[in-house]
Amino acid sequence: MKKYIITIIVIISLLFVSCINTEITLSGKVIDKKNGMPIVNARVSDGDYGKGNIGITDAMGQFSYITYCEEHTIEITAEGYKSIKKTVTTPIIINKNEIIVEIELGKE
Repeated sequence: MKKYIITIIVIISLLFVSCINTEITLSGKVIDKKNGMPIVNARVSDGDYGKGNIGITDAMGQFSYITYCEEHTIEITAEGYKSIKKTVTTPIIINKNEIIVEIELGKE
């Protein structure tokens, strides 16, 4: 019985360690909440998390940048829109290297 418990602890520890400092791509689209149109030049930021990475949306409202796996809060800002914060959680077991989010911003 003790052998099984130790094995389970080792497996869980290895899964946890596999996520720490693993780079992933956070990408997605920022759209207007009312009309669904893409928002250009919106800023999506990890804030103080990791390297403080940011993504700026293109003409299609799309952004992409490298961050780390774990739960963290991103902040989305755009001129003329209310800023929001959104919690992004990556899985403990990384089964893909990209997380895709869609963000809706409302007018101020």
